[in-house]
Amino acid sequence: MPEISETPIGHLRKAVIGQKTASLPEPPKDPLLQPLYELLYEYDQYIAQMVINVLQGNLNSEDYSQRGQIDSLMRESVNSLNPMTKRELDLYKNYLLRLDNMLMLAKAVVQDRQ
Repeated sequence: MPEISETPIGHLRKAVIGQKTASLPEPPKDPLLQPLYELLYEYDQYIAQMVINVLQGNLNSEDYSQRGQIDSLMRESVNSLNPMTKRELDLYKNYLLRLDNMLMLAKAVVQDRQ
């Protein structure tokens, strides 16, 4: 039998612990990034609630309806920003990757339990 840390639930718990040290980057200085920031905030809340539900045994895992819009805003923002604002965008991209990873792990737990 695999150790608990090697199971999907173990990986998800490690990600949750790691996420506690990360936080959503500061609100943007450039107003062009504000809509993206707001969607990231909502996505963060969605992922947090989903992970809590999965850890409590609720296996309902609906997709986040605005995820495509986040990608679209990311693509649009890359071409229209100055170098300093692109640094902020990079922080948002890295945070988005962490959230996506947590979503993937939560879905793996759901699949493992079914």
